Amino acid sequence: MIIAGNYGEAGAIDYYGPHYGLPSVVSATGTYWFFGPGPKPGDVAVTVGVDSASLGPFFAESRLAGRVGDSWSVGEERDVPIYISRRPFKTLQQIWPSLAGRN
Repeated sequence: MIIAGNYGEAGAIDYYGPHYGLPSVVSATGTYWFFGPGPKPGDVAVTVGVDSASLGPFFAESRLAGRVGDSWSVGEERDVPIYISRRPFKTLQQIWPSLAGRN
């Protein structure tokens, strides 16, 4: 599954992702939180725009896979980390209610 850290990242993944065969994004930001994680277990998560400190309480393992950005982007999008996270401590469905209002 793909988890986005902010509304712009989530929207971009949902807009461009189907062309590349990507699944719909999961995000706890803004109104995306209301969509919830669905049945996605979150055993492996690709996170976009989420820092390692924020992943630590949820996953036993997170590895930086790369960074994306552009000097023409707004400040918060100039150096966006992408992590691969595995071995969640709880299912996404169990933690979802606690994520309301975090962003």
